[in-house]
Amino acid sequence: MTAVLGLDLGSRRTKAVLVEKGTVVERAVFQAWAFDRAAIARWVEARQAQIARLGATGYARQAAAAQFGAEALTEIRAFGRGAAVLVPGARTVVDIGGQDAKAIALAPGGQVEAFEMNDRCAAGTGKFFELLAATLGLDFTELDALALAAAEAAPITSTCAVFAESEIVGRLAEGAAPGVLARGVFRAVAERLAAMLHRVGFGSPAWLVGGGATACLARELGACLGLEFRLHPDGAFFGAVGAAVAAAPAPAVPAASPAAPAVPVTQGDPA
Repeated sequence: MTAVLGLDLGSRRTKAVLVEKGTVVERAVFQAWAFDRAAIARWVEARQAQIARLGATGYARQAAAAQFGAEALTEIRAFGRGAAVLVPGARTVVDIGGQDAKAIALAPGGQVEAFEMNDRCAAGTGKFFELLAATLGLDFTELDALALAAAEAAPITSTCAVFAESEIVGRLAEGAAPGVLARGVFRAVAERLAAMLHRVGFGSPAWLVGGGATACLARELGACLGLEFRLHPDGAFFGAVGAAVAAAPAPAVPAASPAAPAVPVTQGDPA
């Protein structure tokens, strides 16, 4: 058994990966643990014979660790380890989760130098984007495409998700174009994330990951900081990959060879 399994049990989605020799060989996405526990358990149990260890991170990591005998680790540590596997050399990772956002400064090898989380307000999270997309009568993908096509961004002054929704409804009533408002939403979030990164530090290469990572947000955040932010095809799985590799058994250390017997030095021998 050489494979390891990782679970990232987020507030809105659970991401699962099977990793073998540093490569993701299988991926799956479920609803949150509270709603999809049986399906997650079936997925894990079907692969039990293949895996050496299992790691869990995210909101429900302790519950999953208890059920599956997994190693639980913090989201920040998991994202650092995941970045070391998926984007070696990354210096900055920003994760847009369902109900939080994380700004992480990394040292070589995925070691976390500093981080900050926004987990007390929905603004700047996936839930925030979903709420405002619904206000504009769009889904999340349409919101991003509409924002990318807009020539300008309307200023969104409210930093609270509820007040931002009211502000957008008012702007629509005044005749503001939905695309301009959509881009304004991404710019407002980018400015909030940029403030977090100024506090923790940032550098290149920089990656925007998580379920809420979009092309427009990457562009707006890059403009705020003068730095390119890249998107990754496995961006939603950084935490799960990190959980998997952190749980992987340490490679066996070969036993030391018996020491050769000492050769006595006689008079006249070179020392």
